[in-house]
Amino acid sequence: MAVQRQPRPSPDPEYVLRGHRTGVQALLHHPKMDLLYSGDAEGSVLVWDLQHRRPVSTHRLHPASAGVLSLAWLGSNLLSQGRDGTIKGWAVEEDGSCSREHNLVLQTNSYNFCRCSVIPHRPDASDDKPGNGKAPLQEVAGDAEAGTGEPERWLVALAGSNPATVELWEIIGLEVQKWRELKQREDAKMGMCMALQLFRTPDNDTVYAAAGYEDGTVAVWDAGQPDSPIMSSRMHTEPVMALAIDPMGKWGASGSADDKLAVFGLDWDQMKVQELAAIPLKKPGVAALALRRDGKIFAAAGWDGRVRLYRCDTRKPLAVLQYHRSGVQDICFDERSKRLART
Repeated sequence: MAVQRQPRPSPDPEYVLRGHRTGVQALLHHPKMDLLYSGDAEGSVLVWDLQHRRPVSTHRLHPASAGVLSLAWLGSNLLSQGRDGTIKGWAVEEDGSCSREHNLVLQTNSYNFCRCSVIPHRPDASDDKPGNGKAPLQEVAGDAEAGTGEPERWLVALAGSNPATVELWEIIGLEVQKWRELKQREDAKMGMCMALQLFRTPDNDTVYAAAGYEDGTVAVWDAGQPDSPIMSSRMHTEPVMALAIDPMGKWGASGSADDKLAVFGLDWDQMKVQELAAIPLKKPGVAALALRRDGKIFAAAGWDGRVRLYRCDTRKPLAVLQYHRSGVQDICFDERSKRLART
């Protein structure tokens, strides 16, 4: 008699947080405290105390018509992106709550669904050459932090007012300026930018931007060479909805509206994006990807309400997490506790 091995049941959530009146679209863990930030479709952000499993504070960061599309850290400030054409910065108090007034604004005039990406910026001398795409400084609500050292520099990448163009904005202290634009060649027909991640490789300080496009292409840009991507390949037959690049800059994963996850290598010698594996999905659609910082596990948030976990080295599935009845919008690893939050 043949005995068929039964699949393990999906593990239950450790706990469930309820407090939003509408759908949650963005998640972010605090880097030092046991706090979780969740942004919803009406523009509100709740700050959750994960030890006591209750909200610490609630803030309306964007209009109800815009919602909160993504959240990110800019040093000790919280960045919120809405579909109102703005990205705002907020001071964070000792208890983790946000200030009542924002201290910086990026007036991007970008109204698409592509989430922004943030990385520290260490510019070299080439950044001061003419024609680097800088725009006049915008008005900001706040001053740079006092101190004897140089103010912190950051780059923020987003799909621009022309959604086929990737815009790079530089933040120095609390001053904001458009730094560069990564434009497609005139003969390229990749469509709108749908997903972004800024990253570096360990051997240099060059900033790279990985971008997923409407036609299914994944392209990698050198921020210092804005005229065209340095490597690209079409990974999907549908628009790329999510990207994740490993901390070493050797490989990445992309999710789309089609029925597969693409795992690709970044060949820096031949300047090629090469598909390493195509992981089939029973139901199409991936809204978000998250790679744990230790490089062992990555997770995919599905439109079918499931989160799938995979080993990074073998790409083999580890578990399928079920709880949500509708699509999962975002996922986020806590690097301190290794918990995975999903919404």
